[in-house]
Amino acid sequence: MKIKDRFDSAKHLLQSGRGSMIPSIPIASFITKTKKTMGLEVIDEALFMGDQEAASRRLAEMKSSLSQLKGDTALAQRRTIRLLEREVSGQDSIASGLREAHIPLLVLRDLTFEHDGHTLKFDFIVISKKITFIIECKDLYGTIEANSKGEFIRSVVVEGQTYKDRIDNPIEQAKKRLEMVHQLRRQVMGNSFTRNMLDKDFAKYYQSIIVVGDPHTIFNAQSEKKTKLEQQVIFSDQLIERINQLNKASKEASSSDKVMYGLAQYFLDTAVKDA
Repeated sequence: MKIKDRFDSAKHLLQSGRGSMIPSIPIASFITKTKKTMGLEVIDEALFMGDQEAASRRLAEMKSSLSQLKGDTALAQRRTIRLLEREVSGQDSIASGLREAHIPLLVLRDLTFEHDGHTLKFDFIVISKKITFIIECKDLYGTIEANSKGEFIRSVVVEGQTYKDRIDNPIEQAKKRLEMVHQLRRQVMGNSFTRNMLDKDFAKYYQSIIVVGDPHTIFNAQSEKKTKLEQQVIFSDQLIERINQLNKASKEASSSDKVMYGLAQYFLDTAVKDA
């Protein structure tokens, strides 16, 4: 095989799910009505694949079991329900925005992956023509301060009194998810050449976006950290613009529908079932 042919083949593997072995796609799983070509839906808008109602079902089950709980257990369940309600609402808002964007995307929602003893939940994996986006929906509210230690401190004013608490660093959380995707993709690379190609070009094909549901959230940070925050943390009404900007800035060739489907099916097959 010539070097150029080998390079082109490796590049295809980086973008697709399993090289040339593209599995059939269950058309019934799509929530859309579009044209068909060669047995697959033409990706000319956002197509949703896989189970889109998993989080809503979990919420309904938790509410249903609440009447059987008492005391502290019931209180803890109510708190969890409130958090999950906000999470589902935020995800629904993102899904609605993606559906109305009318740009070619494959959207996977609420998937869980395992690697090397670690388990992480992914809110959205959105596959565009050039970049696959790992999108996290964060229920951040109040004033969020990023200090010099890299800590995130939330301040909330309640009845004139300010309460502060430390929260998980959303940027570090996003890094962990990107790294898990990186390692999962490495596992299906057939040889050291394609694995090296993936390591070299991973950031070109996979990027994270953190979406904050509350439009009143304020971020305070030193200028350098604030710039980094603004690059990775956005509000829901900015998501489509950010996806378009990053795709436009990418110098990579656009993927075919077949390659996009292959990658989407890879993620669906790799995800933990009934998580």
